Amino acid sequence: MKFNYVHENVYIYIEHDKDSVHKIIFTGTHKESEPESYGKTIKKELDEYFNGTLKKFTLKFHFKGTKFQQDVLRAMYKVPYGNAISYSELAERAGYKKAYRAAASVCSHNDLVILLPCHRIIASDGGYGGFGNDVGLKIRLLKHEGYSREKK
Repeated sequence: MKFNYVHENVYIYIEHDKDSVHKIIFTGTHKESEPESYGKTIKKELDEYFNGTLKKFTLKFHFKGTKFQQDVLRAMYKVPYGNAISYSELAERAGYKKAYRAAASVCSHNDLVILLPCHRIIASDGGYGGFGNDVGLKIRLLKHEGYSREKK
């Protein structure tokens, strides 16, 4: 099953089955569509996240990819709401201290955005780093969560 979610110019495409999320990706503009079954739970949690009342998702999903990719995704999943770490720190937390470029690549191919918070991974110098073709959206998500560079 699939549906489109929209919140204040944030456009998200979602695929799921009856009890878990398979894909959450940012897209260009599209019309919101009504979810069915587990999609209603996904929509509810996204609404709560964007309204500032949800700090940790409870949605079910599976880590996909190679062992390395799964290790990086697990480390990314543990970065708390309102915080950010560097790509090199992400690699180190995943157990691959020198593989920060490969960890960044995993971030760029993340197909469970927000749920696996790639927007919380930034450059070592404090810059925002990449985020597909919309670094502005990454900045908006970080600000929405209360992150500021001074806090780091």
